[in-house]
Amino acid sequence: MATKKKNQRISANKVNISAITKQINNFELKALNHINNQEFDFAYSIYLKVLNLGHPSVTALANLGAIAVMKADYDSTIKFLEKAITKDKNYLDAWINLGIALKAKNQLQDAHACFNKAIEIDPNNAIIHNNIGITYKRLNNIEAAIFHYSKAAELDSNYFEAYFNLAIAYQAINNDKGALENYQNTLKINKNYKQAHNNLGLLYKDSGNITEAIECFQQALLIDQFYCDAISSLADTYNYVEKYELAIKTYKKILEIDEGNIITHLKIAENFKRLKQYQSAFDQLQLARKYAPYDINVLNEIGVIEMDLNNINKSIAIFETALTINSDHPGILSNLAMALQDKGELTKANELYRKAILIYPQHPEANHNLGLLLLLNGNYQEGLQYHEWRFAGKEQKLPAMPNCEPLKVFNLNPKLNLLVMAEQGLGDTLQFMRYIPLLKKQVNKLYFCAQPPLESIIKSSGINDNLLLLDQAMQIKDAVWMPLLSIPMHLNIEPNNVVANEPYIHTPASLIDKWRKKLYNENQPIIAINWQGNPNAEKSNNKNRSIPLKVFEALSTIPNIKLLSLQKGYGSEQLDDCSFRHKFVSIQNDISNTWDFCETAAIIKCCNLVITSDTSIAHLAAALGHPTWLLIKKVPDWRWGLDTESSFWYPSMRIFRQEQQGDWQSLMKRVKAELMEYIN
Repeated sequence: MATKKKNQRISANKVNISAITKQINNFELKALNHINNQEFDFAYSIYLKVLNLGHPSVTALANLGAIAVMKADYDSTIKFLEKAITKDKNYLDAWINLGIALKAKNQLQDAHACFNKAIEIDPNNAIIHNNIGITYKRLNNIEAAIFHYSKAAELDSNYFEAYFNLAIAYQAINNDKGALENYQNTLKINKNYKQAHNNLGLLYKDSGNITEAIECFQQALLIDQFYCDAISSLADTYNYVEKYELAIKTYKKILEIDEGNIITHLKIAENFKRLKQYQSAFDQLQLARKYAPYDINVLNEIGVIEMDLNNINKSIAIFETALTINSDHPGILSNLAMALQDKGELTKANELYRKAILIYPQHPEANHNLGLLLLLNGNYQEGLQYHEWRFAGKEQKLPAMPNCEPLKVFNLNPKLNLLVMAEQGLGDTLQFMRYIPLLKKQVNKLYFCAQPPLESIIKSSGINDNLLLLDQAMQIKDAVWMPLLSIPMHLNIEPNNVVANEPYIHTPASLIDKWRKKLYNENQPIIAINWQGNPNAEKSNNKNRSIPLKVFEALSTIPNIKLLSLQKGYGSEQLDDCSFRHKFVSIQNDISNTWDFCETAAIIKCCNLVITSDTSIAHLAAALGHPTWLLIKKVPDWRWGLDTESSFWYPSMRIFRQEQQGDWQSLMKRVKAELMEYIN
């Protein structure tokens, strides 16, 4: 009986094995039919049943791995394909797909080994060469990547993905010609490949071919109107050509597709800032905050906008909230320091700048802003060193980079040719060009590149004979160059060592006589005023430096004086509907239409006093040695220091400071009282 039962059990087992094998074969046939019909999910579920039954064929394992790759389930892919390879070490597709899965998991060396095994099996397989190229590209071996992409394209001339990858590889080594040729090859084969249109557009944009770039992005969007990469590229290009309103409109199309796209919200807000529509920027950031309430970049930008809107306390609160999320974020530490500096909390600002630099020593804004704070406090020795960081930030300080070598060591000698490049605003050039004659004496030849509006005053002052405009400076090859505002550091300038503070700007006597005759009939003391600087330059430390013209109305009530406006361009429109227009000199229209700096200097010499906000006029008047009253905000630009009424830069200057930030009215009352005494 026992034997019989044993024989029955064995017989039964044989029957079950046979049935299972038949069932597996049926399942695998069904799975293959589903694969042929592109019904991969059905095929996958059937193969899993086969796997559960045991004894799957190598084909089943390989197809499971292939479908898992398509599903981006790379762990399952690796598990299935490693089993397939143990059954058949020469199963080509298994090696290829295993390499793809390992590549996706960034296991690049293992992926590379798989593709090499595949290439041993089939040396002329274009797909394998393309994948090897991708692996080499990610390993940053661009030369090897280009070899295998080229081989793939050679083996299959219609393999547009290989041409596309080849173009990307050429772009990585700045071979724009190779990239252009292969993007074009890609589109010859597949004109509807939207990624190629987008990348070709980016290539055109980077080379300055804006029209062609826009056409490429628009072509990509004709293929797929919801292709966010192309929408973003198009909007970025509008940004590049400063069409900010069109850029905003284009970015908003991305939000119609993906309303929670934080990067796009940030870009729109940045464009509103460029348009000086700060409230719109703020509203956009608040919308972004709804989707990402703890996004540190959003919080940081909200804090910056609050500063732009002069809501300093709110900006401080936002930055402090952001720091509760990441207490060591150098950018936010630097921005909080800037807000505290604007509020007058200079010691705390100093600590935060230094903390940001300790965390990230190469942070450009923290280093530069610390330099400005140190200079404001009178620490020129350390401050001027940090001030050199001004070129590392986002804002462009120089109009262009010269084509000659920079001056690396300040060792002037009679054999040296030196090119000095003006930077930043007109006031900066007027203030620091005082050092040009000093340097000129120590070198063989000194070229000076300055802003065109200053050409006449520089020549009439005898500052330099070799005065260059920008395009001329770009042609200089026989010199080394340095930026103008770096000279004080090299000369060890500080409050008790100005080196040159005697009047150094001069205007022709003939011009002074000309304007004296024009103003002869005024028969009253003439007070020249200037109230606004270039709003495009009113950022960070220069913010809120301008004064509304109506604040000067207090001076118009002083009897027996005449006002004279030196305001040109920005802000001059305030004179049109000024309530005290009758107090200005009779030839004001002539003066307003006179833009030449030599003429303006002559007009200043005909006035009893210049009262001005922190603009280039302050530097022009004071460098002439003319009596100049400078009206500045409570925490001013670094060059005016703190507390004192005098400026070591200009002996003829007197400084009037706000007692409360933003309070020009109280300051003007003091100016009025002092002016009445000055006239009497």
